[in-house]
Amino acid sequence: MCHVAVDQPRTTTDNSQESQSAELQRILVIDDDPDLCRILKTQLQNYMVEVFTSSFGLQGYWDAMLHLPDVIITDLRMPQGSGDYVVECLKRHPHTCRIPIIVLTGCRNGALQSYLHGLGIVEYLVKPVPFEELCHRLGRYVSLVPREIYSSEPEDQLQAQRPIMKTQPGLFNYHGLA
Repeated sequence: MCHVAVDQPRTTTDNSQESQSAELQRILVIDDDPDLCRILKTQLQNYMVEVFTSSFGLQGYWDAMLHLPDVIITDLRMPQGSGDYVVECLKRHPHTCRIPIIVLTGCRNGALQSYLHGLGIVEYLVKPVPFEELCHRLGRYVSLVPREIYSSEPEDQLQAQRPIMKTQPGLFNYHGLA
């Protein structure tokens, strides 16, 4: 059984830093590839979102309960709780069943994709995926507003400040992601 008792959803305090982060939309990335987690966290922090990462399935389930993210990005092939099992558990739990889940995987299994859509995932993306495409899909579920440093600078300075990885096609096209 996948159920866990969670008494209270997100809470805020009077601390201004915590209050500011409570206003940010939350994204949880569940993937056993530390490079992918680091890249996604780094790239997504260019936007007004808070990014949490989990390195295996069971940890991702618990982090979803703890942080109640606005969207979850998960791999499928992971130790200690495969992604399909995590999706099943999250979609059955009353606190997480409405959270949009994006599967980002190297697995091209049509039957599994259909099964996961039946469980309620909103997107199924097969690696490699350009970062812009992932942002486009994420933008359907969370507001990806650039941080202030980007919005206050002229466009030519914006291009110079953006990380190189963000503009390279096939960002997730490197070893160990299948």
